[in-house]
Amino acid sequence: MKYLIVNGSSRKGNTWQLAAAAQNEIMAIDKNSKFRQIHISRLNLPFCTGCSRCFRLGNEKCPHYNIISEVIEAMDLSDGVIFVSATY
Repeated sequence: MKYLIVNGSSRKGNTWQLAAAAQNEIMAIDKNSKFRQIHISRLNLPFCTGCSRCFRLGNEKCPHYNIISEVIEAMDLSDGVIFVSATY
């Protein structure tokens, strides 16, 4: 199976260690699992404008689609997605 790990933290600290632990647990169950990692802080995403075009007209109509398309495509190609983000 293919998994996508979306890291919402700007660094690889405790939150990332939890993601690595989840990855190790999945690998223990299925050694053929493949993982891809996306670090949101490295994408330089602009703020959402709230236009809702993605909902009404489709993801490709988002004004930031050229940036966010990498994440959407990776999610579409994955069997599972793991989101990790620090909480304060």
